Amino acid sequence: MNYIDDYTGFSSNPAEQVGHYIVLHFDTGAVADAKITVTVTNPVVLDDDGIVVLLIRDKDQQTITVVAEKQDYATVRKVYRLTDLTLAPQGQG
Repeated sequence: MNYIDDYTGFSSNPAEQVGHYIVLHFDTGAVADAKITVTVTNPVVLDDDGIVVLLIRDKDQQTITVVAEKQDYATVRKVYRLTDLTLAPQGQG
């Protein structure tokens, strides 16, 4: 993953405008209108587009947790480890 040093569209907080970002798309398939929550640091409920941009600070300590839920359906929870990611050093993005 490249290091980005000016991603002002991610956050108004300057400390969150630099680093390694990952963009993911989640879809529940045939189960329409399910609520999908993605957590790295703080939980984010996804919009209908199912796209989330996450700031990765420590690939060895962080995980991505995804929970899909809808009434009358089983809740699905998946945890993704990030240890196999390769992060480019600052200035090599």
